[in-house]
Amino acid sequence: MIAMVVTMLAEQALAATVAHFVQWRFGYAGLVGLALVVVGARTRSARCASAGLGLLALLQLAQA
Repeated sequence: MIAMVVTMLAEQALAATVAHFVQWRFGYAGLVGLALVVVGARTRSARCASAGLGLLALLQLAQA
């Protein structure tokens, strides 16, 4: 029971850290891309996840 709570807290901390990094690096457009990836993964929608990954890829290329 305690291990499950610790695992859930660790997952939430990792998710918050990734979201903060993406927002810092790419701004709100990066958060939209990350949200599309997460929603696509949870709903098993390849179209939604691909759109999010494509947006993040374009943002990464724009930084270079």
